[in-house]
Amino acid sequence: MEVYERWVRGTLYVSDVMSKPVRTVPQSSPMPNAIRDMANHRIGCLVVTRKEEPVGIITEGDILRRGLAADLNLKTMKVGELMSAPLITITDDATIEAAASMMTAKGIRRLPVLKKGKLVGVITATDIIRKEPLLVRLLDELIKSKRKIG
Repeated sequence: MEVYERWVRGTLYVSDVMSKPVRTVPQSSPMPNAIRDMANHRIGCLVVTRKEEPVGIITEGDILRRGLAADLNLKTMKVGELMSAPLITITDDATIEAAASMMTAKGIRRLPVLKKGKLVGVITATDIIRKEPLLVRLLDELIKSKRKIG
């Protein structure tokens, strides 16, 4: 009900739609391990860490476009050599609209989410789209309830 109330007020937050927990990988980890982890968990990215702090992100796109298409030997690479950095993040209390605007402006589809400086989730374009059927259903219920009242 809490998400519904925020939606009715016109504000949904990143924390309402982000994916969690976040899968991370040390920047010194071999690329084959990271690729295997992404495949095993059916995810499109891993947040890259150095001493437990997020410093970059490795995505399927990085692997395909900057790795395989460039004919790099991924078997011998470390994650830090292929990751996208610096890491662009958003806070958990930012609105979905702010996240979507940032993704559009930066040309990215995934944003690691921080709460008080700590990594707590990842919001993706898919997460936002996935929430839309709920929003449509809630709107339909709101319209029907207004008709009954009015």
